[in-house]
Parts: sequence; structure tokens; C-alpha cells
Amino acid sequence: SEKFILIANLHNDFRFFKFYQKCFYLLGNLFTDLNITVSNSIIKSLPIKNKRKYKSILNGINKNYFDLNYPLNIIKNNSRNNNLIIIARLVPQKNIDLAIKIFSKLKNVDHLVIYGAGELLHFLKQKAISLKISHRVIFKGIVNREEIYKVLSESTGYLSTSKWEGIGVANIEAAALGCMPFISDIEPHNEICDAIGLNSINLNNTNDWIIKIDNWFQRKNSEKEITIEKMIKSTRNKFDSKKLAALYAKEYRNFFISNF
Repeated sequence: SEKFILIANLHNDFRFFKFYQKCFYLLGNLFTDLNITVSNSIIKSLPIKNKRKYKSILNGINKNYFDLNYPLNIIKNNSRNNNLIIIARLVPQKNIDLAIKIFSKLKNVDHLVIYGAGELLHFLKQKAISLKISHRVIFKGIVNREEIYKVLSESTGYLSTSKWEGIGVANIEAAALGCMPFISDIEPHNEICDAIGLNSINLNNTNDWIIKIDNWFQRKNSEKEITIEKMIKSTRNKFDSKKLAALYAKEYRNFFISNF
């Protein structure tokens, strides 16, 4: 007789699921044979009863695409603009009002450029107006990914003040393109930092954000080159989607071998 196998992929922190999402997950979990999450922190957030049903494989980036279109020997020496980039849905989870507050106190950054759309667009524009920085906060909306990659390869810093995440692929893309990530100290971000040798920033310490961002932006490009090169190499190797896809294939293979 045929056996039906169900494998699920989880992309966000269970603690912040909406009520109906938790219900669907708990119901679906009765039938899933294996759950693969995109970070270890997601596993920690789940009400797990059978640990054998859970594996973690990090999200990845297309290393081959980046190596071909943004070669390391070229972008490590890029003369980057003094802009700070955000790529996020404009929703409470992303905590962008804090990002705008932090930006308002920075001395060495020209513009905060925000890519994405969402329910908080008007609120965030009003926030920038109230802080008298609306002429320096640019909302670009949703653009194609190729434009995002170009922007990251030409910009000095990337900012994520998220309250929670699954993993945050844009953080990884920024690092892979030499755009220094300044990211909150939530567990999924810490997994990224641990993998590529960076440090996250205390979500509740505004002064720490200001000091670290301004210090990076005031350094000359020649002083950043070694750090940027190391970050690009490490990120592209650790988060190569081809390698991670092979881990998925291995998990599927091992699972089927052990169950048939």
C-alpha cells in the first residue's frame, strides 16, 4: 500500500503567529512527518513534543549569481555612498519607527532609504516629518530584486531593527554584497552573526546603534576593505543556497530511507 508523507517548511517565530496561524500549525502538525525550519530559533519557539520531527536548515542566497554579477574583486573596492538601507515590509514586526529614530541622531549618514510597502507607510512618513528629517528619509516602495542588489552593492550600511524574524534573507544579501548589516540582537540575527563573524546590537540601547553606525560610516573606504572582503567571502560560503539545497536533499533522502 502507498504511504503519504508530509514535510513542512516553517519561516517565522511561532510565538508571534496570529491565532488562526497557530491553529493551522497545530492542526497540520498532527499530520506532518518532518518540519524543517529556516533557523534554530524557530525550533526553540515551537511547542515541540517529538524532537525527531524537527530539523533546521538556514535560508540561503544565490552565490553563483552574486559571484557572476558582483565579483568580490570589484565590489570590495566600491566607492560606496553614505546611505543606510532598509528592506522590509512596513509592519510593526520590523520596528522601522525605531530605525527612523536612530537615523535622526546619526551624524555621518546622508540618507535612510527604505524599500518595501505596508500598513505603516503613512505613520512612518509622519514620524520622519515630526523629527524634521523627511527630506533625508526616502521611501522607494517595492522594486525588483536586481535593483535591490545594485543598491546594496553601492551602499555603506544596512539596517534591521526587527523585533522578531524567521532569519531575514535581506540581512544575508547585504553582507554578501559588502553592505555592512547593523541588525538587532534577536536570535535569528545572532545566528547570522555567529556564522559570518559579525555582532548584533542591543535592541533597547539606542546609543549603541548610533555609535556603531556612525563609527563605520566615518571610516575611509580603504580602512573598510579588509573587513568587507572577509564578510563577503564568509557570507557567500556559509549561506550558499546550492549547499543548503543539498542539505534539504540529504534530509529528504535520510527520511525516506528510514521510513520505507
